[in-house]
Amino acid sequence: MPDEVAAAAGPPDIVPIHAAVAGRVRLHVEGLRRRTEVGVRIERRLASAPGIHAVSASAVTGNILVRYDPALPLARIVDCVATSMRGAGSDGAAAAA
Repeated sequence: MPDEVAAAAGPPDIVPIHAAVAGRVRLHVEGLRRRTEVGVRIERRLASAPGIHAVSASAVTGNILVRYDPALPLARIVDCVATSMRGAGSDGAAAAA
């Protein structure tokens, strides 16, 4: 699992901080802290992704907890979070669809 965590460490603003349990990961997401609307955006995006069972974002800690199918690569989850963050823009507003 440590190799998978190292490989999944995507952009420096999304860091796996706990991934010892298969199918469960906690990620620190730079730009989430004190921004509830960003957390909602990440939760919605990940909840609609195949293989994701549950997502909980905390604007207090800046972390998200994801429960997922262990067959899903952790890197794919990190990529999905990164895509959500790019869509949030610098002010946290939703990107135009």
